Amino acid sequence: MEIVTLRSRAVEQFGSTGVDMLRLLPVHATSGAASLHVARIAPGGTLGRHPTRQWQLFAVVEGAGWVAGPDDVRQPVEAGRAAVWKPGEEHSAGSDAGMLVVIAQSDLPPI
Repeated sequence: MEIVTLRSRAVEQFGSTGVDMLRLLPVHATSGAASLHVARIAPGGTLGRHPTRQWQLFAVVEGAGWVAGPDDVRQPVEAGRAAVWKPGEEHSAGSDAGMLVVIAQSDLPPI
């Protein structure tokens, strides 16, 4: 066993504010690449609008907020709910009260 220190970084791309992201897993496989991140969106924070590169699962594990897809219409999400975006889809997210999310990205559909 090995104990490691995990470091998060502030996300500032796409006009994002109040978002800290921790990269847990970059995977390079024969079927493509995948990644796993944990993001904490502070109260009032937003992850700015941008396109996905791969399929993306945005799973809320704590708190509540909103997500928006290509139509830019905000949909409420809370712990136990997730958004799935296709490769190339514009999307954004945010929270008035704060939320913790797990973001999985892959060349294959997550669900």
